[in-house]
Amino acid sequence: MTLKQLAKHKKDVMSKRLVNQYIDSIKMDMIIEKEHTVKGMHIIDGRFRSPYAILFPEQMPGPLQWAHWRGYLPMKRRGVCIHLAGTGDHSYFRREYGLVNALCQEGIGAILLQNPFYTDRKPPQQFRSSLENVTDLFVMGAALISECNYLIKWAFKEGYGPVALSGVGWKKFDRAIAPAINYSQLQKQIEDEHYLTKLRNIPDVTWIDEMVSFYFKII
Repeated sequence: MTLKQLAKHKKDVMSKRLVNQYIDSIKMDMIIEKEHTVKGMHIIDGRFRSPYAILFPEQMPGPLQWAHWRGYLPMKRRGVCIHLAGTGDHSYFRREYGLVNALCQEGIGAILLQNPFYTDRKPPQQFRSSLENVTDLFVMGAALISECNYLIKWAFKEGYGPVALSGVGWKKFDRAIAPAINYSQLQKQIEDEHYLTKLRNIPDVTWIDEMVSFYFKII
């Protein structure tokens, strides 16, 4: 049943880039549990119910449904990077030490999101990072997509931006593929109305205008 639900969600929602529209359609509350200021950075511990858990509560019962995060946000509203946890990362320490501290020195904020099935979100019967089911990995990915989209929306609403995403486990892939991207050509394509019209004519492609609006908002 879980695989069928995941496949349908991917086809009907994620593949059509409708995650944001789904998030907008449900009531979401951000719960701030603790906050204080250190060296000009506003440090926040918060949580919210995963949008994916609201859609599929049977896949994310108990503590799984709550997305816990820690934010290091500059007092002067600036850019923020959401750092996802690597495999086996059950704390904030590694990301704080390896990523956040250097960014904070440049006045750039950070949000550290706990993975589903890790730390406060770990099922009580699970042993360390060993997921009990293969489908748990797919649930983790789908949940993180919805949670990151919600955090991005929240950050923009609070006056922060632009917002970036990083993942420790993806660094080799990102490093390998980044030089292959012709960013000047990509920018021309995004600003080329004739090219965008061709994209709009592709069946089931409904996200073009949202992408363009987001692009011009950032620049």
